[in-house]
Amino acid sequence: ASDVYKRQPQQFDRSTYFGRLGEVDDPAWSPDGTHIAYTRLDRVRKQIYTVEFKSGGAKTNLLTSEVEDNFYPTWSPDSQWIAFTSLRDDNEEIYVMTATGLLQSNLTSHSGRDMDPAWQP
Repeated sequence: ASDVYKRQPQQFDRSTYFGRLGEVDDPAWSPDGTHIAYTRLDRVRKQIYTVEFKSGGAKTNLLTSEVEDNFYPTWSPDSQWIAFTSLRDDNEEIYVMTATGLLQSNLTSHSGRDMDPAWQP
């Protein structure tokens, strides 16, 4: 069994409304089952984070840090890339980055709203 199941339960911190990870949305499991990508509201902006599953929420990584919102992460089938929606171009566009947040690149450049990316197998 995984170490995460062997840990003693921790009491919920009642001083926080949303718990250890903060206010989160759009959870997406990596296909290899090791990480969860999610959107977190940091103050007034939405950013993409990952959390290592076996850490029980202790090992989080901020992947985006733009001044505009980034959300709707989705994993590539090989768990090496994450596609997401970003407002950094003043319009919803689809971006892709490595699973560690590097090489963030715009995949769409359209005057309409491009959002909710999905990978094909």
